[in-house]
Amino acid sequence: MSIPLTMAAFGVGATILVLAVGLLNPHLSPARFIMIGALGTILLAFFPASTVGLVPLMVLWLLAGAGQNWVNLPTQTLIANLTPSAFQGRVHSTHFAWNHLR
Repeated sequence: MSIPLTMAAFGVGATILVLAVGLLNPHLSPARFIMIGALGTILLAFFPASTVGLVPLMVLWLLAGAGQNWVNLPTQTLIANLTPSAFQGRVHSTHFAWNHLR
């Protein structure tokens, strides 16, 4: 039962970040925004995850979900802005595949 709960926490964190990104994104450059999300996810969520119980793990996975979207949303926007329209489907498909290759 712990795996579905942690995955649900990940999804909730991702959803919360999507809703909040409109408030945060205009104040930071895309590169800085992505770096904060990546470092925050690694330092706050992934490093301590193997040493905690279920409830703290769910909180960490909530942070990890937010961190993943913190990185992916501006990245997707950059890809869309820098890719010619004729190639956007292929580029987004490739990005999605690499993003889920774990």
